[in-house]
Amino acid sequence: MVKIDTFSFFRVGINVFLSLILGLVSPSLALAYTDADLLPLLREIIAETYPELKDITLTTGSFSESDSFFQSNFELQSLFSEQPIYRIEVNPRIWRLSLPPLALKAVLAHELAHTRDYHLGKNAGAHKLQNVLCVLNQLRLYESLRTYEHRTDLQAIFRGFGPGLKQYREWLYPLLNAEELARKQEVYYTPAEIVALMQALSLSEKAGKKSELLHYWLEKVPLNLVEIQMGIRQFGLTGS
Repeated sequence: MVKIDTFSFFRVGINVFLSLILGLVSPSLALAYTDADLLPLLREIIAETYPELKDITLTTGSFSESDSFFQSNFELQSLFSEQPIYRIEVNPRIWRLSLPPLALKAVLAHELAHTRDYHLGKNAGAHKLQNVLCVLNQLRLYESLRTYEHRTDLQAIFRGFGPGLKQYREWLYPLLNAEELARKQEVYYTPAEIVALMQALSLSEKAGKKSELLHYWLEKVPLNLVEIQMGIRQFGLTGS
């Protein structure tokens, strides 16, 4: 969860300004999106990388809580129907903070991985409510929350959103105080861990083992660099 105090907001503004001066962020990318762009962008991501979600009913919405930017949700009553309604919500403050488009697409891909869990779950044919309850159960305890969110990151990274997810974390970290930063680094992959996962993905593709590696990690989710390297060795993946 993200909380922004005055000092943090000023610090982020300075970071964005310096990025523009140094040419690290193109001025044309600032304020590139609004609420109205959200659903078309989500549909674009689904068409490109989540074909299993192409027929779902998806809506968007906004929320005003000060400690979060994005969330994947659903309409509870619709879970009992033949066509559940899923919803991706965004805090409108995000459009004022110059989030790079690549990072935006990646974090939306992360949220769609949550939607996928609501819709499909682990067991084919399971009732949608059963899938949702399974997800909510994983969010109750901190350790299971860590595993679940890392698994969700994996889904996005293995669908090609690693660079954007890395960029999102690098954009987000300056917004956080020390306690919030430590929690984010525990619950989600850090930029260094994302780089290691992208390297593993590249090696697994060259070796024809991408599907096997993803399946292995979805069942035995690596939570740090040491565990990522263990998985790489387990599959005999090297840079040669």
